[in-house]
Amino acid sequence: MAFTGLILMYPILFTTFFPGEFVAAARTAHGNEALLAVLTIIIWHLYDTILKPDIFPLDKTIFSGKISQKDLKKNTQLNIIN
Repeated sequence: MAFTGLILMYPILFTTFFPGEFVAAARTAHGNEALLAVLTIIIWHLYDTILKPDIFPLDKTIFSGKISQKDLKKNTQLNIIN
């Protein structure tokens, strides 16, 4: 990701050493890598908020704003440990 980003940031510098097709290939690769990164973040977020076995099928706190004492105690202990 960093290498393709550098090629896109300084295309004139890199085309002095490599053919111009490298810039087009870097643009495609950089876009694909960015798409994979965004999809990974979305999947992790969905798992962490909906599909995690501790809170499946859904943590209803987002709708009511209220949390049970048991869940509060568990979340507080997790934050202290982490």
